[in-house]
Amino acid sequence: MFHNHDLSAEKKVALEEARAVVKQFRFLTSLVILVVLSGSMFYHYVEDWRWLDAIYFSVISLATVGYGDITPQTDAGKIFTMFYLVIGIGIFAALLNNLLKSRFAKRSLRIHEASELEDKQDS
Repeated sequence: MFHNHDLSAEKKVALEEARAVVKQFRFLTSLVILVVLSGSMFYHYVEDWRWLDAIYFSVISLATVGYGDITPQTDAGKIFTMFYLVIGIGIFAALLNNLLKSRFAKRSLRIHEASELEDKQDS
């Protein structure tokens, strides 16, 4: 099927792609945490919400749940929320996309390793 040289080259490429996905995952996770923390701080200080309410609103807004039980009351809060959602939802979606990519990358690696093992047994 494939030569041993081809398999090792393919495996190297797959491992590099997997490393890139992990690196991107760490970056996006840090970014989501930073966005939630900054939103929570804003709502706590500007809207004068309790910390739990501020964190709760920040998370459910980025997850696009938005129950509507808490809403910004100040003009500054409303303006901030418009930008917060556009930026934050994009980052959150990128993180979810990365999670799916990593799932498929892991699956691809397992399939590749299984076929490599099969080829070795056939030799």
